Amino acid sequence: MAVLILLAIGIFLPLFPLSMVLTAFFKYVPWAWLRAVIVLVWPQIGLSIAFSTHVQLPQWAAWWGLLTAVLYALRMLSLRDFSTWIAFIAASAFALLWIGLVNANSEAMLRLQGLGFSASFIIAAAVVPMLQSRLGAAYSGLHCGLVQRLPRLAGVLVLAVLAAIATPLFPSFFALIAVLSGASFMAAVGVLVVWLLWSWAGVRLLQGFLPGVWSRAQTPPDLSVGSTWLFGLGLITLVGAATVLSSMGLPGGW
Repeated sequence: MAVLILLAIGIFLPLFPLSMVLTAFFKYVPWAWLRAVIVLVWPQIGLSIAFSTHVQLPQWAAWWGLLTAVLYALRMLSLRDFSTWIAFIAASAFALLWIGLVNANSEAMLRLQGLGFSASFIIAAAVVPMLQSRLGAAYSGLHCGLVQRLPRLAGVLVLAVLAAIATPLFPSFFALIAVLSGASFMAAVGVLVVWLLWSWAGVRLLQGFLPGVWSRAQTPPDLSVGSTWLFGLGLITLVGAATVLSSMGLPGGW
């Protein structure tokens, strides 16, 4: 029974190869709103299973979670499909929660960390259908020069990627700092490597969208001013919520 519970937790707090359930499910879901729901509730389900069953978690699970996070972060470097990129960074981030789970961090703390990661991926998930409707696919390198032709969409895309890769002030940043605060020295080094790989992957992704020469005969309509302000408000709300939570004096900023 304990093995089955561990496998169930390993699906929702992804441990490779069980992590493929999340990435495959996310990849084939056609609706942006459902993708947002997936990244929001997925780690919470894993934490609910872990804390409701009180199963004894082996120490190696934390290291396997860190290895999973590193593997997905490395794989992101060569990804060009934005939707798959989001699924992989979500799997990488959620796997890091094993460090706090094995170290017996409080349930409230871990749920906030999971929520911090999830909230930072929702904006990115919402940008995917906007790219698909205008460019035919949310595929880095397919059509370059986005910043010259569709500047508002390019700006939202940049901010969405910055939120996803745990740039300071976004919720994912404070969640990552919380993970670091509860990790051993060697585990913390691994977490920092994951963070570096996320940043590198984010830069590589944006390089395929923003610079370059526009190759299409026609230019699709940019985001409306209202939609741009709506996304901006959403990002400001995320930053504000993260900042308020970090000021509460909880370990790691949460």
